[in-house]
Amino acid sequence: MVLIFNGSCKKDILNTNPDFEGQWLALNTCSSYATNLIIDNESNGKYFRCCSEECRFERSGKVKIKGNHIYVGTKKLKVIQEPFTIDTVELDPSIVSSGSIGDYSVMKMRIVEASLFKEDNLEHDYFKIAHR
Repeated sequence: MVLIFNGSCKKDILNTNPDFEGQWLALNTCSSYATNLIIDNESNGKYFRCCSEECRFERSGKVKIKGNHIYVGTKKLKVIQEPFTIDTVELDPSIVSSGSIGDYSVMKMRIVEASLFKEDNLEHDYFKIAHR
C-alpha cells in the first residue's frame, strides 16, 4: 500500500505564489544594515545580511515553502504577511545592493527572522526592489 502525503511536503515557493520572485530588502534598526532575500524565476534563492559595505552570505539553495515558513537552504523564515501591493516607496540607494538611484518598491511582505535567542526574533518588513 502506498500513501501520499501531499500536504506535508515543502513546495517550490513560486508554484505557491509567484509574487515571491525578486529581490527583497529588509531595513533593520541601523540605517546601514539590511537583510536581502533574492528569489529567481526558478525558485533558487540567496539570503544574506549587509552592514555598511560588508555583506555576510548566509544561505542559498532552492526556496521552498511549507505552511507559513520559507526555507532558503537550511534558513527558516516565518511569513507573517505574504507579498502584497503597496504605494510606491523610494529606497535609499546607499542601502540597496544594486545601489541605483531611483530604485523603488511596489510590494511588501512581513517576515520573522528566527534567532537562537527567542527575544531576538524580530519582525521585519521586506520591500521588493524594482528599478526605474
